[in-house]
Amino acid sequence: MVSIAIFALLIFVQFKGADVGIFELANWRYVHLGDASENIKNALFLAKGGKLNEYVTSNHMPGLYLYLSLFFSILPKYLLLNSLSNGIFILLFSSFVTIFTLVGLTFFSIRLMLGEKQVVIFAKIFFSFILFHLFVRFDFYRVLSETYLPFLQLTYLSLFSYYLSNRRERFGYLVSAYYCIGFSIFFGLTNLFTDFIFFVFFTFYLVKDFRRIHLKHFVPVLLILIFLKFKSGNLDFRYWIIETNKAQGLGSGFAMFKTILGNAFFWPKNWYELDSFGPLYDHRIFVTILGLIAIFLTRKFLHMVLLLCLSILVLPLDSWRIPEQGNIWISQSYKTDVNMGICFFYLLVVSDKVKDNIDRLLEVFKSKFNFKLEKVISKFGVLLISIFCFFQIFSYLANFIEFEKF
Repeated sequence: MVSIAIFALLIFVQFKGADVGIFELANWRYVHLGDASENIKNALFLAKGGKLNEYVTSNHMPGLYLYLSLFFSILPKYLLLNSLSNGIFILLFSSFVTIFTLVGLTFFSIRLMLGEKQVVIFAKIFFSFILFHLFVRFDFYRVLSETYLPFLQLTYLSLFSYYLSNRRERFGYLVSAYYCIGFSIFFGLTNLFTDFIFFVFFTFYLVKDFRRIHLKHFVPVLLILIFLKFKSGNLDFRYWIIETNKAQGLGSGFAMFKTILGNAFFWPKNWYELDSFGPLYDHRIFVTILGLIAIFLTRKFLHMVLLLCLSILVLPLDSWRIPEQGNIWISQSYKTDVNMGICFFYLLVVSDKVKDNIDRLLEVFKSKFNFKLEKVISKFGVLLISIFCFFQIFSYLANFIEFEKF
């Protein structure tokens, strides 16, 4: 429901004259529209029965358009035919799949981190506003790996944190965190170094509990491999991983390593501005301060402190592919915000530490005014939707009447 509401609100804002760009793939705003268009075309090709790299190759990791093709496959076949109306529908449907996925991953992480407390409702509302800001301001509804990666990162960090809170009974969540890292790499290489570092960190815990691994933990791997085998034409990973990045100007050997380091530690001259690193949620100073607060609140839990400290250290690594151009808005700035998942994770850690205080305040408030918060929010939401629908119908009828008079 939240995904549908956000999607409808984006369309409504677009119709009211805001430059959201949800109906177009022509005018560049913040993200790489060419890549978004290519991912949609590849997903359509796969949904129609094609295979990876069967006729043409792609310099993208295949995870995203494989995922999108699963949704396209359930659509009626006539919607996959070439026509203007079908093109608009596919564009909107792709955006909805992205919104649905990002909302789902976010709400799943909130549930893991905050449990069944009342504060979960407020966390979902708060993150809904964050998501809406990302959709409107930074085009995060686009089908790009860079829009998915922060939320995959948030998910595997939340899974690992949930595992740490009860390592004896939650080993399966550690395995799930590994899968999320694998999906992150398979969706795109922009977060490759950060994903690898967290993978190594998680491995120390996996080795310690190695005897708890069972065959059931490998079932998802087998299913994914079968699916890839069924969809594979020519899986040339050397081209995707090495040759593509050479072509982007990174070079090879020591020169490539030097370029990566230079890009990773690039610091914009206008670093003091909120949008100097792209979205605020990826501003390194802001995220570092938030991380230090989270470390202070969890200082008695050594394993969590180690995870939070490591999360601060990897923040520069989201910029390893960015050319040093002096102006983050001119460069490929959409590739610098894939570590926003760390910021969101810090927000959930802080919320988890103060949730008991918030719950006590809510209980006092509820007992004093004698109402149920969930029912009030649901009724308020239904009221807003009803008012919105009424005015839209009324506006349509008014326009129709004016047209008849003319």
